[in-house]
Amino acid sequence: MEQFTTKFLSAIETAEKNLNRISPDKSATKPAPDKWSAKEILGHLIDSAFVNAERFLNTQNQEHLVFSGYPQDQYVEAQKYQMQDWEQLIQTWKYANLHIREIVGRISQTVLEKQHHKHNFHKIAFRSVAPEEPATLRFLIEDYYLHMVHHLNQIFRLRGLETLA
Repeated sequence: MEQFTTKFLSAIETAEKNLNRISPDKSATKPAPDKWSAKEILGHLIDSAFVNAERFLNTQNQEHLVFSGYPQDQYVEAQKYQMQDWEQLIQTWKYANLHIREIVGRISQTVLEKQHHKHNFHKIAFRSVAPEEPATLRFLIEDYYLHMVHHLNQIFRLRGLETLA
């Protein structure tokens, strides 16, 4: 997991630099009326960080990987990310993910690799896992990372910035 946490830190640092290249005005621009702005996408990633930090912690003490979903559109709207300060959103996202990196870095290999036959990754994960297939906490953590990179790259593509690998 050390290699993953190093990669995770590198993504956080690179993303922060890219996000800081976007002006506050541009961060509020929506690509279409029904699409999120960069502020709203980053707000969604903040929500995802908080939800998943709790999942990563809880999984260490439970025998299954079943989690409730969350109403992402309602969360973004209720928190009015579109009206929040861009720099504050960047810092909140950054520190939430640095905290997740610390959580993940302290999980034992045994807990990470334990196969769980009861999960709902076919409903909540970015990359689906069939309900009859076993799943691991490692998969959930890597899935969180890929979800984060996917949305960051949406922001970067909109602004003509280099995407994350």
